[in-house]
Amino acid sequence: EWSHRQKSVLLYEISNKKWRYFKEDKDYNSNQMYLEEMKHFINVLRGREKSVTDIYAAEQALKVIVAAKRSSKLHRFIDIKRDKNW
Repeated sequence: EWSHRQKSVLLYEISNKKWRYFKEDKDYNSNQMYLEEMKHFINVLRGREKSVTDIYAAEQALKVIVAAKRSSKLHRFIDIKRDKNW
């Protein structure tokens, strides 16, 4: 569970059935990450840079994101390779 307001992440580890808490470094500027990503995206569209990811990697990332949301909602592990919704 990610909290932008608290600048933290809660991660549930299935192996030991415990939550781990991660706090963002106080000097970290999360907005810079988005600015750099948008700059790269625009440069890819203009043909100035090659995309750092291909469509297959993007598909896998989307699967992970959707599975993480489902896992959080259902409070259970979602196996992307075995789940019939994929």
